[in-house]
Amino acid sequence: MQSWTAVRSYFISLGEECRRQIRALLKLNEASTEENADNVEVYLQFSNNILSLFEDVVKKLENDSTTCVELYSIMSTFKQKLTQRRDDQFHGYLTKVKLQHLLPHDADRARRDFTEFLNTAISYIEKWFDFSEDNWLFSLQPLSLHHGMLSFSDTEIITSKLNLIQKVSMDEVYDECTTANSILKGLREGADDEWKSKDVAARWVALFQEANLPNMLSIISHILSIPASTGYVERIFSRMSNKWSDSRNRCSVELIRRELLITLNFEQSCSEFYCNCLKDKQLLSAAQSDKKYTYKRK
Repeated sequence: MQSWTAVRSYFISLGEECRRQIRALLKLNEASTEENADNVEVYLQFSNNILSLFEDVVKKLENDSTTCVELYSIMSTFKQKLTQRRDDQFHGYLTKVKLQHLLPHDADRARRDFTEFLNTAISYIEKWFDFSEDNWLFSLQPLSLHHGMLSFSDTEIITSKLNLIQKVSMDEVYDECTTANSILKGLREGADDEWKSKDVAARWVALFQEANLPNMLSIISHILSIPASTGYVERIFSRMSNKWSDSRNRCSVELIRRELLITLNFEQSCSEFYCNCLKDKQLLSAAQSDKKYTYKRK
């Protein structure tokens, strides 16, 4: 959007050498170039506004700290935002300003196109995600501990839907829920904003550090081990492809595995790792040697 004027001017300067698909898209064949420029720009403004919603939800879904407990809330909020924009005919403030400068029939056509886009987007996510309360992800929402309370009835529904009732003692779960709520109240008092800023896993870690809740630990360990999306796995395959390239096709599976483990699990920055390696005389000696690596860190 910042380069729109310059980009359009460039294609206009190409004249007949500009590809016809681009000329048609930017309406360069029309007589009134300024009006047509506004017609194109209003669609770009709408896309710039609405696609930011898609970007935000994708980042949340593919974030390493996102858990399956949060999935229903993320998708429900996303759908609600799209629906609200459609119902209010809100397409972004800059889009609204630009629409006021269009001819009435052009503005009406643009609004119809925007509404159709939102209808299509809503229909698509409704097709691939179950927003009903029967969805098992709906029942997991209380486990986010966002409000700092955990009822036994919610926990009972969750353990029933995930077939975990036979693996825990529900009588003990009731007592643990009571204990957990008293601890959660203390954790939130005076630090509510800090509590809400924690991710779901960090909240449960803080709770389990305060009390021994073996049955709840078993339930939560099972649930938080369920991947929220395939984003992390796809990143692993992408990194593996980069390491196991055509120029390194003789690498063993074990070598690639170890490289991935180091790449993904080291929390040090490149500079910190470099400095630590310079201090490790045994590692430097092994790296400079022609012999196979035989030493192990004791």
